[in-house]
Amino acid sequence: MASNATTTDHLHSSEKQCRRIFEASLDGLLILGMNGVVVEANPAAAAMYGYSRDEMVGMSGKDIVHPNYHHVFQQFRSKVKATGKFHA
Repeated sequence: MASNATTTDHLHSSEKQCRRIFEASLDGLLILGMNGVVVEANPAAAAMYGYSRDEMVGMSGKDIVHPNYHHVFQQFRSKVKATGKFHA
């Protein structure tokens, strides 16, 4: 059985790997909180939307979704809130 230190080391290693993949992705990736606010944006998303990462963090998803699609964004939020999942 793995020790707590070993498990923690593996967790940190996995977290670093996920962070590198997130940062290096050429696709714009956003992580939103359950309240619909951006909690993380990768460099591709920042470039795509014309903001810095720091500017994007804290923005509402509605700030970056075209007004014609606010209803779709709200449906997305409602589905995630109800099920805890999102499937495209």
